[in-house]
Amino acid sequence: MKIPANRSLLSSKFLLVITLLFILNSAIAQQATTYDEAITYGDKNMKTSSLLDAKAYYQQALKLKPGDDYAKTQISVIVDKMKMVMAVEDEYYDIIDFADELYNQNKLSQAVSEYSKALNIIPNDEYALSQIREIREFEYREKEKIDNFNKSMEAGKIYLSDEEFDRAIEQFKFAAEIFPSKELPITELSRAQDLQKEYARKEALFDAKYEEAERYLLIKNYSKSLKLFREAQKIMPDILKANDKINQLVPLAQKEITFNVLIENADEYYISQDFISAQREYMAASEVWPEKNYPSDMILKINEKLESEKQDIDNNFNNYVLSGDSLMTSKEYALALGKYNLALNLKPDNSYPKEKIAEIEEIYAENKKAFEMNYSKMIASADSAFSKGAYAYAKLSYETALELKPEDSYPREKLTELEDLESQIAAQQKINDDYNKLISQADDLFKSGNYDMAISKYSEAQLIKSIENYPADQIVKITGLLANAEKQRKLDEKYNELITVAFQQFNQDKLADSKKSYLNASELKPMENLPKLQIASIDSMITIRQKEAEVRKKYDVLVSKGDEYKLSKEYQNALNSYNEALLLIPGESIALSKKKEVETIQVNIRREAERKRSYDDAITKGDKLFAEGSYELSKIEFERASKLYSDKDYPRQRLDDISKELERVAAEKEERYLNSIAEADVFYDRAEYEYALEKYVLAKSIKPDASYPQKRITECDKYIAERKALLMEDYKIAIAEAEKFYNGKIYDKAILAFRKAHQILPSETYPDEMINQITKFIEENSIVDIINAVDTIFMGSTDKLAFNPVKISVRKSNYIFLKVKNLSDKATKLIFSYGSDGSKNGGFVVQVIESNDYNDYIVRVGNQYKWFSEDNNWLTIHPENGDVEISMLRISKGY
Repeated sequence: MKIPANRSLLSSKFLLVITLLFILNSAIAQQATTYDEAITYGDKNMKTSSLLDAKAYYQQALKLKPGDDYAKTQISVIVDKMKMVMAVEDEYYDIIDFADELYNQNKLSQAVSEYSKALNIIPNDEYALSQIREIREFEYREKEKIDNFNKSMEAGKIYLSDEEFDRAIEQFKFAAEIFPSKELPITELSRAQDLQKEYARKEALFDAKYEEAERYLLIKNYSKSLKLFREAQKIMPDILKANDKINQLVPLAQKEITFNVLIENADEYYISQDFISAQREYMAASEVWPEKNYPSDMILKINEKLESEKQDIDNNFNNYVLSGDSLMTSKEYALALGKYNLALNLKPDNSYPKEKIAEIEEIYAENKKAFEMNYSKMIASADSAFSKGAYAYAKLSYETALELKPEDSYPREKLTELEDLESQIAAQQKINDDYNKLISQADDLFKSGNYDMAISKYSEAQLIKSIENYPADQIVKITGLLANAEKQRKLDEKYNELITVAFQQFNQDKLADSKKSYLNASELKPMENLPKLQIASIDSMITIRQKEAEVRKKYDVLVSKGDEYKLSKEYQNALNSYNEALLLIPGESIALSKKKEVETIQVNIRREAERKRSYDDAITKGDKLFAEGSYELSKIEFERASKLYSDKDYPRQRLDDISKELERVAAEKEERYLNSIAEADVFYDRAEYEYALEKYVLAKSIKPDASYPQKRITECDKYIAERKALLMEDYKIAIAEAEKFYNGKIYDKAILAFRKAHQILPSETYPDEMINQITKFIEENSIVDIINAVDTIFMGSTDKLAFNPVKISVRKSNYIFLKVKNLSDKATKLIFSYGSDGSKNGGFVVQVIESNDYNDYIVRVGNQYKWFSEDNNWLTIHPENGDVEISMLRISKGY
């Protein structure tokens, strides 16, 4: 089973209900016409916890009395309560999510319990109710299949825990066939198959280790065989044959270890030529393991060696004694002892080797005493740990002691005792584990209703621990349950039948009948929540339908009122009525259709008014433009008016008038065009290309599409460019000359040269800029102002002006700067003279152009010898051919 699609609609449905209630309550709140009335209604709804209604009224009160503290406080309280509601909703969704998870895991009874908890938070919630209904219907319809499914799943899990993989796989496959859409049996089936493969892998590894251990056992390598059997046991501890082999091999392996230690010691003595000690160790090894030939072979070999030494007794004796003494000196006591033993073997009655042997044995005795003391402490510590139950520490200590003193049997005996004890503990623990496992399996089978298998498991547990009462009690309990099962089955059938009928009646909208069926079901099972919840849901639906009927009645009144307004052409009032109706039932088709119809009428009225306004505007503009002679623009307006009202005569009449005027204007335009071309051609033939260009451009503006004017314009531009190129050469020469004078600070000639350049190319601004720059420089570098106010000098008269002599150091750079206006209608000239006291020293002439404006004139006087050589202190001005007006006369320096 999967979560139904309607779960996704839950939140949106809940919000829709809240929105609908808010709209309804807003509509009701609009009935409050005064502040006091709104507050009264708000308080009344607060008492009944109708928060949305109360909020709507308090908001209405704030509109009637803005800033009212009481209304604002009440709204704040409502908002806090609504936040609490939202917190409750969060808790609701957490419970629903958990219930859905249980639902998907097929834990239907637990899921019903959680959905019921959700209904305690939000009563009559449709989603939780629908889930409970679906589960109950499913359980009623699929009861036998569900029971079989649950039993198969539980049995499969038990078989899997017992490592009966084939039977577990069979049960999971059966469960998957019952409910193919369920994921759980498929998942468990896959897990069982994986575990079976893993078990087979471990079994193969166990067999390989076991076979290898058997091979080492055949060649009597007991230690290696024991190690491999123990490795096999770790892989699969439950296979007992490895344990049997381990128990069999432990004493043999210990015997092998003791034998090997003695042989290793004997071999070391032999290599160091301590044949007597080696002989002793070989004999001890032969006693431990008589079947082994190696010790007896080595003893025979040593005896032969000792006999051969007796053939040269004195020499060999002395050599052994000397070697022994040397080794004693270097404290190599073991090697020295071997040499003295060999010497004593040659001469048993000689006292010297006996004394040295006794000396070494005394040293050994002291060492052995210290060793025995430490060894005893180690054994005591191991015994203490053993008695306290610290078996791991005790075992380690005994093993260490055995390594230090392999010949001591006590640690070996204690290790054997420890192994027996560990085996007993392990055996008891296995009994406990097996018992607990069987009880756990039996309990799970009991809970899932798999009673036959549960009895079987309880019986197995009872065989393991016959003194336990629990298995027998459970078997009795199950027997009693089986006896009551038929009675309960009949009750369940009757209950489920009533629930199914109630569901059908509910789906057929027979709410009263459905409620009755639920009441009967509740009498059968008073503890079941579903009938009670469904009864509450039905009561709620009846209440909602009553409210919906009231809303529908108000809706119908508003629609009828809108129809009346529409008939009387009160379209805005009609729209208001339809909108109020749609607030009550949003999206209702009748009110929506009527509203759109009225809106269409209003749009058509507005469009007609707009068309009339546009027509009048076009006529007014067209007449005005016609009067101004803008016939083309006027034509556009009248054409627009004619399109708006094609049946109107006036636009057509005016368009006829415009056509006549346009024909007249076109004729005049043609005449102006031809006249412009004729005048331009005359200038062109005279090579007066600038004037010709002006006329051709005019003709082009009259007829933009005419090709002849454009052709001539191109030719004129070409000729003008060629002429300008020639003039540019002259202009550059004039500029070069002017800049030469300027750089030489001969400013009067520089100005004349710049003026010449300007006359060549009047369009160039550089000459004027330089003239202005020179003039400004001369003006700003004044030495003496002779005239600084307007002075009129008449033709034929002479004005004498006195000034202080200029310093001789600046005379050579002196210029006369003056601003002059010609008062006559022709060019004139000014004759200047200068001198010192009663003598005249020189003069100059200034040509004054014909002009009504002041013009600047600069005369270089510093280059006149008499100017800079004499202390000139007066100057005269004599106009010829006309009067002049001088606003400034100044002596300046040029550098």
